[in-house]
Amino acid sequence: MKATLLKFPFHWNTEINVRYVQVADSNRKLVVLFPGKNYSCEKPTLHYAGLAAWECGYDILALEYGYQAAREELEYREIPKVVEECEHAVRQLTGNYEEMVFISKSLGTVVAGEVHRKLGAGAAYLLDADSRYAAVYP
Repeated sequence: MKATLLKFPFHWNTEINVRYVQVADSNRKLVVLFPGKNYSCEKPTLHYAGLAAWECGYDILALEYGYQAAREELEYREIPKVVEECEHAVRQLTGNYEEMVFISKSLGTVVAGEVHRKLGAGAAYLLDADSRYAAVYP
């Protein structure tokens, strides 16, 4: 197992920290955790979802949004910037994986759907870890 903290500069004049945990160098499965508006990947819902995925052999990419790193409030007109940040971070790793699963909470579900669309990825099952709702994208 190898854990890395990836850093990316973004809109809020700060770096976002993206936690990347690899089960093995040759792994082809990735889970991406998209936090909620005021709910980080370290909080229980996403932490335990990531832990379960890791136990099932998935590498983990736990995102942080730029406004969270800058400790600022998010204005809804800035959501496209959040999507852009996340797309950039996920795109750095997409070539290494055959299977990607997105797990999200609240705002993260919107962001995950947009990132999936922009990546032009295959079928996806997006799970909002905080509700009974999920979306399947063809």
